[in-house]
Amino acid sequence: MNSKVVLLVSILLIHCALSWGAIHHLRTSDDERNWFLVENFGFSYGGLINITVKNFQATPSETAVELLVVISSTDSSGVADPCSIDTNSQFHVLLDEISSHNKFPFVITRTIAPQSDPATIRQEGLYSIYYRKKQCDVSSAVSLDMDLVLANRGPDGSLDYLSAGDAQLPLIFFIFFGVHGALFVIWTIHILRHRAETKRIHYLMAVLVMLKLLSLFFDALKYHFVQTSGYAIGMTVMYYIFTFLKGLMLFTIIMLIGAGYSLIKPFLSDREKKIFLVVLPLQLLANVAKVIVDETIPGSQSWITWSDVFYLIDIVCCCAIMMPIVWSIRHLREASEADGKAAFNMHKLTLFRQFYIMIITYIYFTRIVVFLMEATLPFRLTWLGQLFQELATFIFFVVTGYLFRPVPENPYLKVDTGDDDDEDIESRGAMPSTEETGTTAIEMQTRAPKEAQD
Repeated sequence: MNSKVVLLVSILLIHCALSWGAIHHLRTSDDERNWFLVENFGFSYGGLINITVKNFQATPSETAVELLVVISSTDSSGVADPCSIDTNSQFHVLLDEISSHNKFPFVITRTIAPQSDPATIRQEGLYSIYYRKKQCDVSSAVSLDMDLVLANRGPDGSLDYLSAGDAQLPLIFFIFFGVHGALFVIWTIHILRHRAETKRIHYLMAVLVMLKLLSLFFDALKYHFVQTSGYAIGMTVMYYIFTFLKGLMLFTIIMLIGAGYSLIKPFLSDREKKIFLVVLPLQLLANVAKVIVDETIPGSQSWITWSDVFYLIDIVCCCAIMMPIVWSIRHLREASEADGKAAFNMHKLTLFRQFYIMIITYIYFTRIVVFLMEATLPFRLTWLGQLFQELATFIFFVVTGYLFRPVPENPYLKVDTGDDDDEDIESRGAMPSTEETGTTAIEMQTRAPKEAQD
């Protein structure tokens, strides 16, 4: 099973090294869909649409299909049913009709120019290119290969293969690459200065920042090469490798902090281990789905399925990583009622609640708010969604690092002088018995005073 997963991931990485870019290829085989979205692209004046159709086959043979664009000059928009679109509207432009009577390869070329040029598409905006059957109520199957080139014109007249709303992304990613580089240096210096208080989790947090740093670097290079040449020229492979490792490490660290690993207790209970065994494979599947979604265009027959799989798994993982934090909060609440430790545990309980709220806010903002922003912003400003997502991630890293920084007065790292001290537990070798029974150090804090009273 593991070898099959590795083989699948390898094939996807090789594929994305060759295919990612603004120059797309779409292949459909015996496709019975009446219509589908081929691609979205934000065009400015001077933009270019070039579509080449090859290997067209239809059953029955007289079936004809149409390619059309729906234009929105302000906000993102979708179409409920392209089969009902009136192509005489200024916002609905029929590119061409394709049937078995055409000579193949069949090439469609359009440019976007100001209103003064009547021979071209005259409006800049967000273009949604749709495929539809000429007669949507007729049952038929179509197979075709489509090469799609979408580009804008740069200030110097060269082609810019990024959508108008993505043109700022290379610069944004390079800026955050520098910001995270500075964060990595500061964090490394800090943990080296406080080695006595540094726990294993702090080194993992340094690794996370480094992986985020590398993923931003290759993401910036990927968009830069796509912008200038239309292809990522191999940068996509490195980007997906480091993005996968970064995502895996992020979920792991959140779960470890939520479980109190190396902060409250030096081990994980059985149920916490089960959460890891569920979340980590799901993260692998989520990254496979992300590769498929990113490396295919919306017109692909499997695109919607894999897109749904990715978002579903992402939500499941986000919910699962909250469970260790909820358990820790519950145990701290119980321990806060124990005699002699109320103030100590209540302080940690308050901090864990703050961390829980911060996680909820981060997930809600990056998964929902950013999505709504990208769906409603004007087509030239959709890069703001990615900007706010990276800014939220950076703030999350900084606040988490500040809360868990290795300094003597940090209340997260302050250990009570009772029998639950981490070093005493490790020196006594008490882990096997507590881990086998699923008893946590926090539960031991709760039970000890009660047993003393008995």
